[in-house]
Amino acid sequence: IINRSRQSKTPHAVDGKLFRILQLVAVLLFGILDTSYAVYRRYSGQYSSVSYVAHIVGSLVGLMVGLIVLKDRKEEPWERHIKAVSWTLLCSMFGSFVLWNLIM
Repeated sequence: IINRSRQSKTPHAVDGKLFRILQLVAVLLFGILDTSYAVYRRYSGQYSSVSYVAHIVGSLVGLMVGLIVLKDRKEEPWERHIKAVSWTLLCSMFGSFVLWNLIM
């Protein structure tokens, strides 16, 4: 039964691309809604101790760390370049933020 279901060409959410697309949509939707709500609260006059800049930077850092840490079954050459750029940006941003906090 398992072999027959894998041979069929119908899309299964767990098998591959559809599942990855759904994951990507869910993460992007969460990030957009979270950041939008923070910006709305900031400019609507409702004071909050949560910074929308922290949300934006947190999502960018999460994306860069995810690109570096997560494994891929078959790594393409362009993915290695993206990982190198992410690693360089992450280290330089982290170092500059540490220096900023030490100086200020």
